[in-house]
Amino acid sequence: MKKIFIIVIGLLITAAVTSAIFSTWYLEEPQECVPASTSSVVNNAGSKAPSVPSGIKGSIESISMDKDKYYAGDTVVADMQVKNTGTVDVTSEYIVISVKCIKLESFAGNMALKGMSEGEKTQTYTIKFSEVLKPGESKKLSATFNTPEEVSGVSLAGEYDLTLTLKLNDRTVDSEKMNLVLYEK
Repeated sequence: MKKIFIIVIGLLITAAVTSAIFSTWYLEEPQECVPASTSSVVNNAGSKAPSVPSGIKGSIESISMDKDKYYAGDTVVADMQVKNTGTVDVTSEYIVISVKCIKLESFAGNMALKGMSEGEKTQTYTIKFSEVLKPGESKKLSATFNTPEEVSGVSLAGEYDLTLTLKLNDRTVDSEKMNLVLYEK
């Protein structure tokens, strides 16, 4: 009976710690977002997008990261080469970043993940750019952000699904999914 009580208390503590971990990781806005020119982070509170001309088309030509390997706590620099494949000028670009935790290196973190909904495992934020992109033109959009190393003594090293969605003039035109692994320091 004593052993079961200790296990239950351990699971409750694990759940509380992991909840704190994900709140800190996901509610924290990127420390700095640096595009090729200007950007700002906007709230994803869900406002309706205005109607846009039908000639808006575009693609993600490539995505590159500044390192081959990241450790929990590292600063990440991501570059996205985007192209206007439509027939009208683009005057605003958005990169919507969705990060979903798949698994953590920590046993305690993984135990808590099992009890979380898909929404609790995922955080989304948007970076807005104000480049003018003429039809046929390509430009690089860059973002710099910090990853937390740990929260409440639990490492955030683990595996994450990263989905990058490109919106041109408020219209979704392309998205890419990639895997991000944060290693233990």
